[in-house]
Amino acid sequence: MVQTTPNYGLKKPDGTDVVNIADLNYNADQIDAALTPTADPSQTPTGNGPGKLVQWISWITNRIKAITGKANWWEAPATTLEAVKAHMDAAAPHPGHVLVSDVVDAPVAGKILRLNADAKLPASITGDAATVGGIAPSGFAPASHVGAGGSAHALATTTTAGFMSPADKAKLDTVASGSEPNQNAFSSVKAVASDGTTSRGQVDADAKTDLLTLKEGQNISLAVDSTNDVITIGVNTSGLNADTLDGQHASAFASASHTHANATTSAAGFMSPSDKAKLDGIAAGAEVNQNAFSVIQAQDGSGAVVGSVSADSKTDTVNLRAGTGIGLSVSGDVITISSTASQNAFTNVAVSGQSTVAADSPSDTLTLEGTGGVTITTDATNDKVTIGFAMSDAVHGNRGGGSLHAVATPTTAGFMSASDKAKLDGIQAGAQVNQPAFSTVRVGTTNIDADSPTDVLELVAGANISLTPDATNDKVTIAVTGVAQASHTHAGGDITSAVAQAMNADTVDSLHASSFGRVDAATSVNSRWTFNTTNGRLVAPVGPDKWATA
Repeated sequence: MVQTTPNYGLKKPDGTDVVNIADLNYNADQIDAALTPTADPSQTPTGNGPGKLVQWISWITNRIKAITGKANWWEAPATTLEAVKAHMDAAAPHPGHVLVSDVVDAPVAGKILRLNADAKLPASITGDAATVGGIAPSGFAPASHVGAGGSAHALATTTTAGFMSPADKAKLDTVASGSEPNQNAFSSVKAVASDGTTSRGQVDADAKTDLLTLKEGQNISLAVDSTNDVITIGVNTSGLNADTLDGQHASAFASASHTHANATTSAAGFMSPSDKAKLDGIAAGAEVNQNAFSVIQAQDGSGAVVGSVSADSKTDTVNLRAGTGIGLSVSGDVITISSTASQNAFTNVAVSGQSTVAADSPSDTLTLEGTGGVTITTDATNDKVTIGFAMSDAVHGNRGGGSLHAVATPTTAGFMSASDKAKLDGIQAGAQVNQPAFSTVRVGTTNIDADSPTDVLELVAGANISLTPDATNDKVTIAVTGVAQASHTHAGGDITSAVAQAMNADTVDSLHASSFGRVDAATSVNSRWTFNTTNGRLVAPVGPDKWATA
């Protein structure tokens, strides 16, 4: 049976085979083709063979190209080895010739500085052999720096750091440094009658720095303590002794020196110090605690505890995360946990012009490898793979703003400036544009200014004045108190002629107007008054002058 050679497949008949002219011609053609090959200079030799003749010729032409540096191996070289040898043997110095003694490791005038083993300038020259242009790696941003997004910088979002957008810059410029979330403040002040409902009018704050002025009314005095931010409201008394005030007898009012018992769970009263301390320890807006689970415990199928989650605050959130083969869906107040073990997945990954990568098992892994300046960054938390171009530090520095990054403006995205960063750090989370509120209260010619965003204006009840706050309806009721009791008396010598013209009293010393004489417009007084020392009253005689007896 005919055999063949291992390299060119020439036919080798056995000794008992009949000579076949066709086989001889076939072998001659094979040998002729092998002896006239076409060289392929792109084939790079990887060893010392063995190889076919065409391979050896291709390898040799590849090396000739490498030696001559020409585009084609058959092109004449720029010089010959003999010319190079003659140049090297020529006496120095001459153009292009460098003596070994001229190459040094330290700076010397007229010498050539040798690179170190890392192909960098010696550290004695730059201070840091790893610098580029005199700048150490710490002076350049890494290719994976915050905000990187290809050739441009990605804008910051509420979950990812990045560049500041023009819209965010414009918004930031409108926020004053040190801004805080809007404090609770009264933007309107409403006045109501003594019935608590009839409106007397309303004053609205028209701007953040609007001024609310308190004006003294008839028989009302205002005292201002601007140091302690206190306004004292008092009543102007005239010394008049009246048993009723606006139709109310003294018995309807409490004594100026009266006291109140402390409030209990069943009776209204004054707030005790212990209740005040308890109230001060309760945060504004506090509510009765609702029933809630403070700890959620996880157990395995056998009931063994594998861990627990504790609530760190009243509004803490426990997250349910779907594990492998588990699906979660939410509808209204219902969370549905289902199995997704048979999930859809790609079993093959195809790339045009390349071999298809097939999954060999359900748990097979596809590996992405970056070469040629391509970087691959994985984010296991967000199930994300980022493929980018790895720019060198020096190249990156010339992108988007010369050797430095431009600072963001209200119209152009860019880096955050130091002043903007300082302003941003001074703004509390959740800060808003300040709402209209009164920052100054004027009493007469004295102004009381708010010294801080959370300053408190205190109203203090003066003599014969009571203040009743209603936090639910944002209301303060101002009333007169401390009037005289119905049973008190005065000696006759205490009576004076100074009577306030503005007071409105139905009785004087328990006597109504009918108990006193009067004079008509056309009648003159001819009688003489007398004083009853027993009851302390003035008495006028009855006569034609129309005076009534007391």
